[in-house]
Amino acid sequence: MADNHIICNFHLYEPFFFIHQGASRLGDQVSATGVSFPYNAENFPALNPKAKNTRGQSNYRTYLRDGNEQSINDK
Repeated sequence: MADNHIICNFHLYEPFFFIHQGASRLGDQVSATGVSFPYNAENFPALNPKAKNTRGQSNYRTYLRDGNEQSINDK
């Protein structure tokens, strides 16, 4: 029997660099703030020096590719 009273909910925490910016609980890798969605080269902030040599540095570099609606839809 079909149930017409079902509610679905999901969360997608991508792009990680945008969603988690400034989240102190994750340490220095997400120390960057001021990151907009979608990616915009004109107002993209410099990498926070605290994020250097962390996963945050690679996330910073890939945001150029991942910080857009198509990337979200692809996931």
